[in-house]
Amino acid sequence: MKEYLIVVDQSTSSSKVFLMDSEGNICGRKNYPHKQYYPRPGFVEQDAEEIFQNVERGIREIALNGEAGLSEIRGIAVTNQTGAFALWDKETGKPVCNIVGWQCGRGHSVVEKLTDEEMRFFKERTGSEPSAFYPASKLRWVFEHDSGLHERAKAGEVLFGTIDSWLVWRLTKGKVHATDFGNACLTQLFNIFRQKWDEDILRMLEVPECILPEPLESDGEFGNAEIWGLPEIPICAVIGDSNGALFGQCGFESGKIKITYGTGVSVLVNMGKQPLKAKNGLLPAISWKRNGEAYYVLEGTAVCAGASVNWLMEELEILQSAEESEKLAGSVDSTEGVYFVSAFNGLGTPHWDENAKACILGMKGGTGKAHIVRAALEGIAYQVRDILHAVYGEKLPSGVLLADGGMTANSWLMQFQADIVGMTVVRNKMEDSSATGAAYIAGLKLGIWKNIDEIKALAKEKEYYEPKMEKEKAEELYRGWLKAVEKART
Repeated sequence: MKEYLIVVDQSTSSSKVFLMDSEGNICGRKNYPHKQYYPRPGFVEQDAEEIFQNVERGIREIALNGEAGLSEIRGIAVTNQTGAFALWDKETGKPVCNIVGWQCGRGHSVVEKLTDEEMRFFKERTGSEPSAFYPASKLRWVFEHDSGLHERAKAGEVLFGTIDSWLVWRLTKGKVHATDFGNACLTQLFNIFRQKWDEDILRMLEVPECILPEPLESDGEFGNAEIWGLPEIPICAVIGDSNGALFGQCGFESGKIKITYGTGVSVLVNMGKQPLKAKNGLLPAISWKRNGEAYYVLEGTAVCAGASVNWLMEELEILQSAEESEKLAGSVDSTEGVYFVSAFNGLGTPHWDENAKACILGMKGGTGKAHIVRAALEGIAYQVRDILHAVYGEKLPSGVLLADGGMTANSWLMQFQADIVGMTVVRNKMEDSSATGAAYIAGLKLGIWKNIDEIKALAKEKEYYEPKMEKEKAEELYRGWLKAVEKART
């Protein structure tokens, strides 16, 4: 008899709910986009209640109208956009403000006020220097600008959580306030070496510990989802989206490199069982913890990737669809010297420069929309190379890049990525790697799959993109990119 899992994939732009069977096939899906709010330049918010209602509706519809009988559904797995967080009333369960998005820049003023000593202190405890792209500084900003909310938090009347924690709390009717170790790391309130909330950092930022969720292993006890019209279903796994994608792509061994191409780009390098300190703008974190063992990664982030293509569609209106970008990029032999630095919310790894400005450079009389579109796609690949240099230095390894995310459907981009880094790009045809990874963790806990070897046997067909560009040409193009980034930062 087949067994099934429901998987919630709560991402930056939408909430997806899947039904996965015991053979690793996705056999049902629902997708609910949600609104983005921009209350002032550089601020990004979402409606926590809208997101929860979408997730709850998706679970109900998949459970009642999917191919699985209710008795065949063994559990729920949750994967989530990392770095975004919610605050809600402990008694009513209602949000007390909008979700603060991971791209939101409101924490910059908090980071700027930290002394050199405080910066070093952060690095000693969290493994990384404080960044406005992670919740710690943004949470402090919220409390600085709403003293009444801060007082309520100190009184234990308000709860904090990344989106996984918010969903678990609501799905369990307030019975479980928890997160997994990986999501906890990415708040920058968590001591990566002691694997606990850091009391000194909390004191420094005036964040009361009573509002924080309990960190659990990725397959910990997250309670039962209580949804009207359904039997109680255990929540068996929680993991951040990038970490889930690494697990879903079977990147279990040290040295594996996974790249997720979405609104932004996340590059994860599996570093094994030893925590590392930050270097070159990379963030060390726990990717997952199971059976008492934590596995660590170095993460690099490009803040704007697919978002640049959306900008070309929605603002410049030179694309009708994201799919059209592949055809246009391939219709010209080169950008003719055009570079597109998509720093709409600043630059991520290795620069972490919130003051950088988006710009299109090198245009001349013959520049057309195909050149600009191609430059936008090339800019995504250049940012990945920036991150890989932050990890490995000037000499990149000759290994493979495990690629997932919506933009991997663009074969032109995948080939250019292979060309510009001189590495093989492996596009896994398995859909939705983050959701698949979360399901694998839940299935291992429930005994649907007995071990990692059984997970590896589920791997779907892959496509390989070998580098074809001459190395000298790739180096020339990349040097031009570095000059463009310098101009974006001035």
